[in-house]
Amino acid sequence: MKRNNVVRLDSREVAKEARSVIDEIARQGAQQMLQAALEAEVADFLAQYANVIAGHNHRGELPPLRHVTPLREEEAVPAYLLNKIIERIHPAQKSSDSEHEVLVVYPNLVILDESGDRCVLFHHGHYVEPLYHFFSSLRRWLFPDRPQPHSIDEIEEENFAWIEFIWSLLGRSGGAGADMRALFRMLRNADEFDDFADDLARRTVKHVDVTWIPGDVLERLALKKLLTWIAPRLSGERSIRRAAFSAEVRRGIERYLFGPAYRQLRDEIGRMPDQLTFVFGHTHKPFEAVLEEPESGKSVEVYNTGGWPIDSREPFEAIGASILLMNTQLDVASLRIFNDGEAGGDVSLEVRRAADDSRGAEFRTRLAARVRDRGASDRLAEPWSALKTRIQDAILTRRRRYEERPE
Repeated sequence: MKRNNVVRLDSREVAKEARSVIDEIARQGAQQMLQAALEAEVADFLAQYANVIAGHNHRGELPPLRHVTPLREEEAVPAYLLNKIIERIHPAQKSSDSEHEVLVVYPNLVILDESGDRCVLFHHGHYVEPLYHFFSSLRRWLFPDRPQPHSIDEIEEENFAWIEFIWSLLGRSGGAGADMRALFRMLRNADEFDDFADDLARRTVKHVDVTWIPGDVLERLALKKLLTWIAPRLSGERSIRRAAFSAEVRRGIERYLFGPAYRQLRDEIGRMPDQLTFVFGHTHKPFEAVLEEPESGKSVEVYNTGGWPIDSREPFEAIGASILLMNTQLDVASLRIFNDGEAGGDVSLEVRRAADDSRGAEFRTRLAARVRDRGASDRLAEPWSALKTRIQDAILTRRRRYEERPE
């Protein structure tokens, strides 16, 4: 299989190009430009669905639309908008070797070694949280006889609209979207949300009378208690700032990985690889762990790459980011970049691995040698030393800006 070249993009260059696209939409008329984009998206979708129909054996009925893609890169879906932006920044040359394309695989991507015995499974991480299965849970609460979703397709079919609306479309809904983003930020800051809940409860009891609670004062206290109980359940795992690998996260990984994700691997690969590594992010809290597969007892390495946002006044050490690195043999290492904290946080740039055996030791040793100064193991080499300074400065700047004006 021919692999696409890696294209290096500067964030400022992408932002500049995105602005030029917006300006062009304004010049030529939004309707024409958006219509052209829509037509291209529809064409891509129809081509993909045509391939599904061609491989469908049952006559007389069309196969269902899928909300997920297959696991492998070879069956990925092109990302039309990103590809168009990249084409404008890096126009394709005549030689096919210079072509580049952004592909989408959702919600799971698998990378196998040549033998098929080792694999790395990537997942954003949202489905390890019960919150993102809300409509599946609501359906079975309303209709207890309904079966649990067992496959990736079923989970996505039941929950995609809820996820897309709350965590994507709602935030782009003009002024209402801006206010919802502000509300979600307050959910992650206990003091801010406590003030918000108190004010909301006070205003609500002026217009709503709960007959079975005597007096406005008790109504206000009861409503505030309800709001503060709901808040952490709406904001999910990211609101639990002091534990990187909580018991709830562990249970969520086990439910998702050893259930629907394993079934997808068996269905599409035909068997389970002997060695599996699971990689996700989503919670913004990096960690490395080892879980035991219930049926076989095999160990599965789990890596959370964390995230880069600094979105609270108070620093939390569990918040941070790692970069996952692997070689062609699928030896895996996690380069811990930073953990939040006072005075710019802890920028450790430490190479880590979940398991404590020697597999991939040479790979990790070479990585560590590139990060550390050859003359002093406790000193960072360049450009890592400069990166550490820039990250610490960025954390302090971001927190100071957040204290002055939460974005």
